[in-house]
Amino acid sequence: MKLKKVISTLSAMSVLFSSGAMIANALNTVEVDNDTIASGYSNYNSGCTYITGSTLYNGDARISSSSEHGEYRWYFPNQINEVCTKDVAIFAYLDHGEFTDPEAKYYINDGPSKYNVEYVGSINQNTALRGWNYVAKNATFTGVSLHAEVRSSDKEDSRMGADAIRVTYY
Repeated sequence: MKLKKVISTLSAMSVLFSSGAMIANALNTVEVDNDTIASGYSNYNSGCTYITGSTLYNGDARISSSSEHGEYRWYFPNQINEVCTKDVAIFAYLDHGEFTDPEAKYYINDGPSKYNVEYVGSINQNTALRGWNYVAKNATFTGVSLHAEVRSSDKEDSRMGADAIRVTYY
């Protein structure tokens, strides 16, 4: 009977420590809103317009036209410098009824040039939960990371939304 208690206690402790290890192993988390006034960052957008609303992160976001390719880039406040292969997880803040892109594609910068980007994953913004949404996790080689970006799928009658983003390197 004592052996069962010891084994069950050790099992519980290993679950606790292993779940905490994932958090402890997170090298860096960057959260950037697209509001350049509040964040002080210079973000880039192409084919997107400025919108406001009470459900949006800090009250504003960008949205693409249904007839035009949209792209939005969030620049990090401090570039991440560490040459190695890492897992990268992207989370997007989505809470607006007009964010309807069924396959918004998310990328991470993985080199010194803004053109070095690697696809991480996509999310259906039309069916996403309100608030923070996990997009995907992918292994990437990074030496310098300057930004994350989202691109529209260009599907007919859909609009890509770009609000806040959270990127975690493991």
